[in-house]
Amino acid sequence: MAARHHYQAELDGLRALAVSGVVLCHLDFPWLPGGFVGVDIFFVLSGFLITRLLTGELAETGRLGFRTFYLRRLRRLYPALLTTIAATWVVSFFLLSPHQMRDFASSAFAAVFSLANVQFYLESGYWAALANTKPLLHTWSLSVEEQFYLIWPLLLFALHRLLPRPGVVIAIVLISAASLAVSLHWLRTDDAAAFYMLPSRTFELGLGALLVWLPARCVGQPRVARAEFQYNDRLDELVPEFLSVNDIQCPGGICQFFEDGHILFQDAQHLNGRGSTLMVSRLKPLLPF
Repeated sequence: MAARHHYQAELDGLRALAVSGVVLCHLDFPWLPGGFVGVDIFFVLSGFLITRLLTGELAETGRLGFRTFYLRRLRRLYPALLTTIAATWVVSFFLLSPHQMRDFASSAFAAVFSLANVQFYLESGYWAALANTKPLLHTWSLSVEEQFYLIWPLLLFALHRLLPRPGVVIAIVLISAASLAVSLHWLRTDDAAAFYMLPSRTFELGLGALLVWLPARCVGQPRVARAEFQYNDRLDELVPEFLSVNDIQCPGGICQFFEDGHILFQDAQHLNGRGSTLMVSRLKPLLPF
């Protein structure tokens, strides 16, 4: 049986911050030009949470229940996805032209099969349709995550069987570094690929995955599944980042955090119940409403 982890409200708080930033950015509020960084934060969170789940199961049982894992992902994601597609289809029928509806049907099909990012990448370019005629454009990031969910358990299981724990960590570091190199290359040669495609986003998911191990080694904890996030003074730097980031020539914008020394998560210690309170108290002075 997979390792159980206590509920961490602070992670949901960070999710809410990331999603709110993206939504407000799409509404074109001039005081929040960096809201798109929320997508990158979400990828880091996903990398951490999925890797923690998988490594916990490996530590306890020495194996992975692939069927259970994939069924849980389907049950968690697809009811909301299918409901969103159905509701959007009804509204789009009245707002879009017949040609745009054909494009919508194609994007809906791609979203169901976790290929929305590939679809929108292939449609990108000078002659691409306007974003406001693509109601399912936001599903590209879900497809990236679903592709990650498909590949990562298999890769992690293989690494666990072939390598000792330090070797697994080194392998993920190398995979993340290779992904970052691909991102930087595509930014110069194919910025749409850098934005939409999994190879250029893997380094963000890998950064989250590494948090499962690295802090545990630093504090001498024997169980990789014990790594936890801590909300700390970095929140004072994270929120202004949303308010100040504008044009970033770096994959997904997340490199801005590295350039400024604003690492998303500093430690992996227990919160002792203080995370949510700290988050609310620190966000209040920064909210413009």
